[in-house]
Amino acid sequence: MTGRPAAGAVILAAGESTRFGSDKRRFRLADGRTMLETTIAVYSGVFEEILLVLKIADKAWASRLDKVQLVYARDAALGMGHSLAAGVGAGRHLDFLFVALADMPDIQADTLMRLKDAMAGPESIVQPAYRGTPGHPVGFGRAHFNELRRLTGDLGARGVVRAHGESTLRIEVNDPGVLKDYDVPTRADT
Repeated sequence: MTGRPAAGAVILAAGESTRFGSDKRRFRLADGRTMLETTIAVYSGVFEEILLVLKIADKAWASRLDKVQLVYARDAALGMGHSLAAGVGAGRHLDFLFVALADMPDIQADTLMRLKDAMAGPESIVQPAYRGTPGHPVGFGRAHFNELRRLTGDLGARGVVRAHGESTLRIEVNDPGVLKDYDVPTRADT
């Protein structure tokens, strides 16, 4: 690698929002922005490239989004693994990729910067923890990209992290946003 390694974020946003009851990506938060706009804003302030993974049916409204590269997962309905594989495939030119969830807009930019700065090389995996509980986003060095691109089903990258425990650096952060996802419109689940 020459110069500073290029880091990107894969924001997974191709789910069905079944527990939420409506499209939570377009749910308006207290500041008037949608959940997805808020998540994108936090990540775009830290990462060089944002890969937003959506389902094909989202094309009509997604073209209005800026600061992101749109990635459409053809097999999104088959589970998160398929969406993640599509996002990693689109970001394979980067040195590091952080896997983020669209329904976690409360993560602090300082936390993201700290995680990004902790990536030490192609074998690295970095994961935040709040009060000992592991959270998101999880960063992967490029040595793990092929394994991530082979994911299927709904397990996401959890198995990759487990398989490479020796390469995983867990960083304790003072940011409950790494655990807080919005699964219902009236409250935040942790």
